[in-house]
Amino acid sequence: MDTAAATLSLCQWPIFSSSPPSLRMHVRVSCRIPHLSASAVDKTLSQINNSGIIACLRANSAEVALKAANAAIAGGVSVLEIVVSTPGVFEVLQQLVKEHPTMTLGVGTVLKIEDAKSAINAGAKFLLSPATVKDIMVMDYVQSGEVLYIPGTMTPTEILSACDAGAKMVKIYPVSALGGFQYISALKKTFPHVSMVASQGITIDAIGEYILRGASSVVLSDAIFDKEAIEQFNFDKIHKLARSATLLGNKTVNRNLSEKKGRELRELREETNTNANKSRKNRKHRLRKMSPGQRLFQTCNQVFASTGPGIVPSPQHIEMLLSVLGEIKQEDLDLRPDMPYFSTNNPRRTPKITYLHIYKCEQFSMGIFCLPPSGVIPLHNHPGMTVFSKLLFGTMHIKSYDWAVDLPPHMVKQSETTQTSDVRLAKVKVDAEFNAPCDPSILYPADGGNMHWFTAVTACAVLDVLGPPYSDPDGRHCTYYQNFPFSTYSVDGISIPEEERKTYEWLREKEEPENLQVAVKMYSGPKIVEN
Repeated sequence: MDTAAATLSLCQWPIFSSSPPSLRMHVRVSCRIPHLSASAVDKTLSQINNSGIIACLRANSAEVALKAANAAIAGGVSVLEIVVSTPGVFEVLQQLVKEHPTMTLGVGTVLKIEDAKSAINAGAKFLLSPATVKDIMVMDYVQSGEVLYIPGTMTPTEILSACDAGAKMVKIYPVSALGGFQYISALKKTFPHVSMVASQGITIDAIGEYILRGASSVVLSDAIFDKEAIEQFNFDKIHKLARSATLLGNKTVNRNLSEKKGRELRELREETNTNANKSRKNRKHRLRKMSPGQRLFQTCNQVFASTGPGIVPSPQHIEMLLSVLGEIKQEDLDLRPDMPYFSTNNPRRTPKITYLHIYKCEQFSMGIFCLPPSGVIPLHNHPGMTVFSKLLFGTMHIKSYDWAVDLPPHMVKQSETTQTSDVRLAKVKVDAEFNAPCDPSILYPADGGNMHWFTAVTACAVLDVLGPPYSDPDGRHCTYYQNFPFSTYSVDGISIPEEERKTYEWLREKEEPENLQVAVKMYSGPKIVEN
């Protein structure tokens, strides 16, 4: 069975730990439930970090700015700033916000408080300045976490002052004149925990060096919005440059994450191996005496104790947890297919899904998803997470994807069948039905089918372990996607053989589905003892 097969998890399931087990609550799954939502700034920071690039647009007219922006967005740009000196900048921003609601859009070179207010009113999610503007830093919108302000800094003193004033990210400007990526590398030795955006004179070829030396993201101006292309209205060239920059940015961010994961894995293995031989016999003896659910809880405590976002447990720990999951059966958790949450009263309506909450902490969560026949959990992702799952009973169709990050630069042009251009190419990893009993499965932060959806062919139950769980404050947001066949878009310069094109699809971000509902209940099976 493919290791990406039966993996399941969703966005921020509401947990009402103070409610009695008998209380049943019906809610629509949402990343914006008030008591669980993060500030807008946290999400903006996450999007900037995940993108690796901020496309910086300046144009001599609103019409050109709008066309150039759309060309870059079609090329894959997900974070875009428009320089405040662009004519009609706020009207252009309003139009882009309307057309691309999932985009991270902002305004750059903001030096006046009046411009900052106008940008925010137009829908800006972030503001950038070439220096630190105190009046903007103390704005209510900035201080309350509604809008991200990225002040410009040049020296260590300015970085420290900006951070003391509350900046969550700083722009290093003018970085090329200060020494380029070597200057970023030197600054990160002194300020390892400060998020830095490198800005000024950066080319597409240099993206990798800046990010690998410590920059969270880079600002690309002429590298994407080529001056000659702007003057000649050559939006195809802008589109192609944007695609090249986006692919390189995504590839570098993923590489950086993998290298960090590798370093921490090596340290974790050394620590684990040192103590493993001493404690293995005692641990196995204790675990044998526990109930299967308690054994899973104790194992998760050990496996996720030293992990975090993007950090995969050691191979020994992965094997340990998969072994414990493999032994768990539906009867161990008091589950039966004839329970009420595996049936539906109205076959014409989308079946409600039940989530049985077992446990959640900062390191991991445990729960059971109960799907009636035809129940659907739509396509969604798992940012920075390692996910273990087991299909306890039933038949489920699973389709999963990973981003196609290693393809050469190419152009994406809209076909007549689609009205949106906010798409990204993904490779289909799994598209099949699975029958219980199955071996447990695992997906990783950047591969293994990190994005997937599920359709219950029969009543299904899935035991799900997330490490770490979704967390808006920490930037781990659940994102939903719409899929499109490869043929929906015409593509130039992409080397995918005709016979393999069915294994690639386009994905576009979308809001959480309106008809997705979940009945949240506290798990009432064999008790889990925390201490």
